[in-house]
Amino acid sequence: TCALPILTNQSRLERLFHSMTTISAKHLYLQTREQQMQQFQRKLTPLELQASLVVFDASERAEEAVRRGSRSTAMQVVSLGTGMGKSTSTYARIAARATADAQFSTALVVPTIRMAIEAQDSIELLLGVGTTTLWSTHHRHKGVDEQLAAEELGFVPTRLVNKEDLSTSRIIIVTHSLLNEELKG
Repeated sequence: TCALPILTNQSRLERLFHSMTTISAKHLYLQTREQQMQQFQRKLTPLELQASLVVFDASERAEEAVRRGSRSTAMQVVSLGTGMGKSTSTYARIAARATADAQFSTALVVPTIRMAIEAQDSIELLLGVGTTTLWSTHHRHKGVDEQLAAEELGFVPTRLVNKEDLSTSRIIIVTHSLLNEELKG
C-alpha cells in the first residue's frame, strides 16, 4: 500500500495532482513513441529519447498556458537539427493526448502540403484512418485543381474537406499558407 500525506493547502494538492498526471501523460507518450518506432521497425535511440522529451516538455508548457487561460500566443520553440525526431515526436504526442482525453483537440500547422500528408499518415497510423482532418489547397471540397495536385503531389487527394467541418474535427492539420490566407479573410 501507499500512504499519501493529507494536503490541506489547495495549491499543494493541485501541484501534486498535476505532477501525477504529467508523469502518466509522459508514460503514455513514451509508450506511443515506442509503438511508433516498432511501426518503423527500429528502436528509439538515447538521442531520439532526449529529443522526444524536449518535445514533450514544450507541449506541456504550451498546454499549461492554455489551461491558465492565456489569450496571447505563447510560442514554444524546439530547436533541434533535421532528423532528430521533432515531427515524429509531435505526431506521437498528439496521438497520446487524443488517446488519453476524449475532449482533446488540436491544430497542427505545417509548412507544406507534403508535410501535412506525412503528419496525417503518421498520426493515423497510431490512431486509425479518419481520425485527422487535413485541410490544404488540394484538400478543399470545392475548387481543387486536379492537374496541379497531380503535378505537385503525384496524385489527386480523395479525402476532401468542407471548411465548415473543421469545427467538429479533433485533429486538424493545415498548411501555414492556407491558414494565413484564411486569417487575412
